[in-house]
Amino acid sequence: MITLSSDFGSPYPAVMKGVLCSRTDTHLVDIAHDFPRQDVRTAAFWLREVLPYFPSAVHLVVVDPGVGTERKALVVRAGEHALVGPDNGILLPAARALAEGE
Repeated sequence: MITLSSDFGSPYPAVMKGVLCSRTDTHLVDIAHDFPRQDVRTAAFWLREVLPYFPSAVHLVVVDPGVGTERKALVVRAGEHALVGPDNGILLPAARALAEGE
């Protein structure tokens, strides 16, 4: 299962899903695509909050004021979870929660 979160708004999540579906046969779940533009804190909060409801999932988050720059992407693995997103702190609260066993 892959969860998807972004500040893209419509129709861009559909494009992201199309790319993912062409590469994998997994279940895609939308968390939200209407986070306030570039609001890393809000998206980070909600990523952390939904973790317990999606065991064994990959969580893909794209909310980044530096999108389109050379900012690196991160993959954080913890137990059955994989967190994927920009290196802007968005994954930190969720990674901490997983490390603490929440």
